[in-house]
Amino acid sequence: MLPPAARPRSPRKAKRPITAYFLFMGEKRAEVKKANPDFKVGDIATELGKMWAGIGEAEKERLEKKAAKLKEVYVKKMAASPK
Repeated sequence: MLPPAARPRSPRKAKRPITAYFLFMGEKRAEVKKANPDFKVGDIATELGKMWAGIGEAEKERLEKKAAKLKEVYVKKMAASPK
């Protein structure tokens, strides 16, 4: 017997915002892939994790501010979207 189908997500409901780490990954993934064309997905993620641990506080602060702005937009959309 098949499991019941999952309820489809409402297209009007807001999507969760991206974190500072995922913003960082989006910015740096192409650089890592270009520098290491033989890396697989897991290797790229490991390298990005190492890079994230080594970046300065100023860079993290910039990304966290950007993520906070995205979260504010998300909260406003959630307040306006149907439940």
